Amino acid sequence: MEGRKKEIIFLYCGLRTGNFGAGSHFYALLDGLSKSENFKIKMIRTDSQLYREVTVNSYGNIPVLDIPQPENKLFLTVEDSLIQKTYAKRVLEISYPFFEDFEDPFFVVNSIDYLNLVLEMKGSLEACSIAYIHHAWSWKDFYNKPDRIFMEDWYTLNTPRLEQAMYYTKQQQKLALLADKVVAVTDQARDFFVKHLGVAQNKVFKIYNGLDMDKLQGIDGIISPSDYGLGSSEKAILYCGRIKSEKGVGALIEAFKIIHKTHPDYRLVLIGSGDFKEMISKTNPISAKVTFTGKLSREELFKWYGMASVGVLPSFHEQCSFTALEMAAHRLPMVISAVDGLEEMYHDGLDSLKVQVGFDKDGFKTIFPQTLAEKIITLIQNPELATQLAQNAFRLVSEKYTLDNMIRGYIELFQTESHEIYLKYQDKSIW
Repeated sequence: MEGRKKEIIFLYCGLRTGNFGAGSHFYALLDGLSKSENFKIKMIRTDSQLYREVTVNSYGNIPVLDIPQPENKLFLTVEDSLIQKTYAKRVLEISYPFFEDFEDPFFVVNSIDYLNLVLEMKGSLEACSIAYIHHAWSWKDFYNKPDRIFMEDWYTLNTPRLEQAMYYTKQQQKLALLADKVVAVTDQARDFFVKHLGVAQNKVFKIYNGLDMDKLQGIDGIISPSDYGLGSSEKAILYCGRIKSEKGVGALIEAFKIIHKTHPDYRLVLIGSGDFKEMISKTNPISAKVTFTGKLSREELFKWYGMASVGVLPSFHEQCSFTALEMAAHRLPMVISAVDGLEEMYHDGLDSLKVQVGFDKDGFKTIFPQTLAEKIITLIQNPELATQLAQNAFRLVSEKYTLDNMIRGYIELFQTESHEIYLKYQDKSIW
């Protein structure tokens, strides 16, 4: 019926996606869409650890159904098993009374862990649509080769490492094929879905992530570096993300050893959770100059953005990184790897310095520490260049990668069948 509000149900699990960029994206999108009078929104939190029994709550003016994680610690996964299928069916049975007043619900999922639940919805509900928001390629954590090589190896090799990569890619493919609309946050992901995974081009949309710039203004406040363990003349090189080898953290530590030889007044600060044991062992003999903070609140993280001199993202793969957007929004000069979303969103020598990804003897991606160190040292030794890059990156984010642009894209995603609408918001270069 014309004029009826679009009914949207967001599915969310903070056990996993809430700890990464997908969690930031989720609540930013929820907040933005809730301001529109054209939508009727509800949220279902699965595997919730907030309550011990099924509870109806609210997030602002949005009704929320909290379904607690079972006492046996079971949680929804992509696993193709009777246990997972049964659990997904039970979650739908519990949820149905919460949304049965919605005539034509549009469910939004942002993780393949909801695959079994989506299968159950498609098989049980008379009318429902699915929007799958894709944030990252799971296969890149297991098989660190270029996209083209991965697809070639897909058909010619059979190794345990490739087997895991193939499994998760097939699950992402399955969810994308089931979904009525798929959102990719980069051109790379959109093209991969269409060219390699056979997803219809007319249902794959690109909508970049965006920041609420108003909320960032003045958030750093008055910062005393000494309160955070920095010496009076000490400066920080900052990394934020998962502490994992595929994020280039090992290469960054090795690069910092090179930097330390000529710039001993710098400290490497690594923010995030992950493989501490492996990475701490790599810091010798300059362990005293490397700080692992663990996961921080957004308030504390933003203070580090304000204190640091250089931000580094040396990932082997990255989509539309919230960390890169936030560093740029805080005018932090950046050295980033030329991969995936970072390659298409930023411009070497204009708003960042890029380090090319190399390959080891087995053809796997690697970051060469010497090259990374040289890029960082370039910013250290050229403060005017660093300032100019930071200003340009801030302009880029504040004009193109904004929450307003992101929300406009999603509003039209839910309200129209046209595939061309997003071009006017996010494909126009500001340079």
